[in-house]
Amino acid sequence: MRFQIPRPEQLPDDAFRWAYMAGLEGIPVRSVNRMSGSTLIVDRDIDESGNLFIPWRVAGRDPLVLSTASLMERDEPYLLPVEIARGTLNRLRHQIHAWRSAERELESELQASADRAMQLFIEAATTQRDMDRAAELAGEAIDVAVATLEGVMTLTAADAIERRHQRETRLPTMMAVNVGCTELTAAETQGVLAAFNSAAVPVVWRRAEPNAGEFDWQTLDAQIEWCREVGLRVCGGPILRLDKGFLPDWLYLWEDDFEQIEACVASFVEAVVTRYHGKMHAWHCAARLNTDAALALEEEDMIRLAATVIQTARHADSKTPLIVSFDQPWGEYLAREDRDLSPLHFADALVRADLGIAGLGVEINLGYSPGGTLRREMLDLSQQLDRWLYFGLPLLVMLTIPSSRRPDEQAARQAWPIDADQEVGSDEEARRYADYLERVAQMLLAKTGVHGVIWDQLHDATKHEFAHGGLFDEQHQPKAALSKLIELRRRHLV
Repeated sequence: MRFQIPRPEQLPDDAFRWAYMAGLEGIPVRSVNRMSGSTLIVDRDIDESGNLFIPWRVAGRDPLVLSTASLMERDEPYLLPVEIARGTLNRLRHQIHAWRSAERELESELQASADRAMQLFIEAATTQRDMDRAAELAGEAIDVAVATLEGVMTLTAADAIERRHQRETRLPTMMAVNVGCTELTAAETQGVLAAFNSAAVPVVWRRAEPNAGEFDWQTLDAQIEWCREVGLRVCGGPILRLDKGFLPDWLYLWEDDFEQIEACVASFVEAVVTRYHGKMHAWHCAARLNTDAALALEEEDMIRLAATVIQTARHADSKTPLIVSFDQPWGEYLAREDRDLSPLHFADALVRADLGIAGLGVEINLGYSPGGTLRREMLDLSQQLDRWLYFGLPLLVMLTIPSSRRPDEQAARQAWPIDADQEVGSDEEARRYADYLERVAQMLLAKTGVHGVIWDQLHDATKHEFAHGGLFDEQHQPKAALSKLIELRRRHLV
């Protein structure tokens, strides 16, 4: 499938690398993407219809992944800006229809904006012989449509939260922050207690068992005791991750012996859960098994390990809820890697096994690539979460959102915000970050099936995973978004 791009400045640099096609279920299809002059070529092994998803520069916002409508395979190239505008307008129209179907009135300003976006699109679609002019008009239509859709989604979230409050004065959603492995400063403690009712305490295997059979519980003991002293509910884990920053070095001695690895995993899980039995409100058993694997394991091995962790934890603690989480829930990596299971299919296999999972989790590191989730607009995010809620289990959402595009020497992952080379003033950058984070948080609170949210990086002061992903900066000072979370808790949460 081919797409003409008359105005390359409308896309982030190298956007074609992250573009992918997906069908009705939204699962990416393996493809090879390349640019030939101003034409994007997406080569697939199938010729079925599908939607193209690609990062797009939207006025006044950081780049967002937008999509075309469903397109059939054909020899003639599509004009990409027009098709992105068509897809965005379709989504806007459907959301307005859903709002009105609920017998809600749409604000006149939003309706006027929707009409304006449609008019611009019509002009673009009927001017395609002049590709540059059509691209300009389509770009304007996209900007207006995205802003309008944002307004409609804000109304939708506010309405849903209000309806929740009609049943509950204070919402019971677990709003947590990952407190990491170091002692919090006084400023961090004050901010955490104001914004959050819970904490996530990570269990880092390489710290807790630096040598096989020799345990060091000092860090975990201190973090858990602090949480209990200040009255925060505790979610322990993840107990198992398979990335290099988590696994102890000695485990690689058995890299070619899966049964021995499985036995080591079971032994560690049993030791952790037994030691902290009765001190956790939930156990986060395993994370990222669908993506990160420092060990050479097959997908079937990953499922077996997940089952082993769940069964071992359940045997050691029969009462505390068990959660398994999945990274990159859209599965963007499927477009570039040879995998059989999407994140949803991986989760489905574990749920069907009836192992006693009490909830599922999704890890969404928004705006990072590679190894993260491309930044999404609120409707896309909402619909993805609805796919996970279809399992009928409580959902835990783990989030990281970058506050800056600047280089970050302390970041362990080579995953950077899209458009990291684009200059944006610091005040504008802070405003975009805080506004986007607030919209995401409100949308999550609007969903009754989302039982918990974990902001997965506390600060940027010491070695951390994602660039500028903390709620406190490198000087341990609170970022603008923290005040948004404090206000959300004051208004809505226990």
